[in-house]
Amino acid sequence: MNEIGDRLRQLRLSKNLSLSELAQQISVAKSTLSKYEHNERIPGGDILKKLANYYNVDTDYILGLHKNDNVKMHIFEILKKRGIVNSLDEEISGEQLEKIKEILDKALEIYNLAYKNDDK
Repeated sequence: MNEIGDRLRQLRLSKNLSLSELAQQISVAKSTLSKYEHNERIPGGDILKKLANYYNVDTDYILGLHKNDNVKMHIFEILKKRGIVNSLDEEISGEQLEKIKEILDKALEIYNLAYKNDDK
């Protein structure tokens, strides 16, 4: 996920929205949003701010200037694929938090094994 369009698409999908729904929500043409997501156009300042406000991220994230936000999106995608969360706006229950901790513990264990093997 390197380009602006990829991040915009990921943000939209994280809210389970179609292009039509998003277009209606933020008063931007569906065709325009599609061009952004396909990296055919880059949103100007006003639309960039509108998208950032809607998704509750800063414009730097959309522009790819925050590496940590990319990590957050990757973690969200893993949790979504496992059926633990459905949207970035969702409240996390205690049970969901325990599942998240288990996944992260396992990921760290795998990372540590791989990292130790690289040193040899």
